[in-house]
Amino acid sequence: MVESARDTSRSPFSGFVRSRFWWERREKPGRWSPVQVHAGFSGSALERSKMNSARINPNRRGPGFTLIETLVVLGIITVLVGVSVPMLRGMRAEARATGCRTTLREIGLALSAYRANINDRIPSCEPLPAVIGDETEGGLPEVLDGYLDKDCACWICGADVDPESTVTGTSYLYVPGLLRYSPQIQIAVGQALLPYLENPDWNPTQLELLRRNIESRELMGVFVHESGRRLPLLIDSQDRHPVGDLIPRNALFTDGSVAQMREAFSEMEGGG
Repeated sequence: MVESARDTSRSPFSGFVRSRFWWERREKPGRWSPVQVHAGFSGSALERSKMNSARINPNRRGPGFTLIETLVVLGIITVLVGVSVPMLRGMRAEARATGCRTTLREIGLALSAYRANINDRIPSCEPLPAVIGDETEGGLPEVLDGYLDKDCACWICGADVDPESTVTGTSYLYVPGLLRYSPQIQIAVGQALLPYLENPDWNPTQLELLRRNIESRELMGVFVHESGRRLPLLIDSQDRHPVGDLIPRNALFTDGSVAQMREAFSEMEGGG
């Protein structure tokens, strides 16, 4: 009986019977197909393999950073931030200084055009505009109003964040406006005005215009005499551009060039 059963399993029809049996089982709903059965056995085998490997290597860690690796990464990030932050600050400061020099060149072009119409003399005016209420009066912005708008953004340095400075309408100090009050200039102007003050035909407006013309002539003489020292026409009214050992102020010179000052203006006055 056993042999007949073995012979039946080895008969040519046995494969057909088994394939038909599995086909019918697959077609019936709610039954597993041979593919599903194979997948189920494969999944169980995979789980058993993982469990066996876990038993074999109980100290095996999953993927991730150790404490030392994390500390090393944090240290590298800290060093990079410490290096990059000062570098970025320096780049921003240099960008503001470059923008300041650009605005000074723009003012210098307007000043050169103005001087071309007054025989290359230097205009005589206040070093800074006077603040009267919500408006300003005097100063170089008012003198150059026909050549450069008083409300032009070029009058304000990009690094100027002081309200007391920006309220005047300009971030730059007009150096000849300071020199005009020196004793040397005032004595020369007073002596030149004496004959006109005694003449009743000259009204106050004409005398003021004459006084400014005489001051302009005397100021030009000072700048010609000190040409070797490169006296500036305009400088930053405050220290805004610290770079190395240089004076932290940009300056516009009589030849139209713009550069950072290398000598304090007080030292220039003392040497003169």
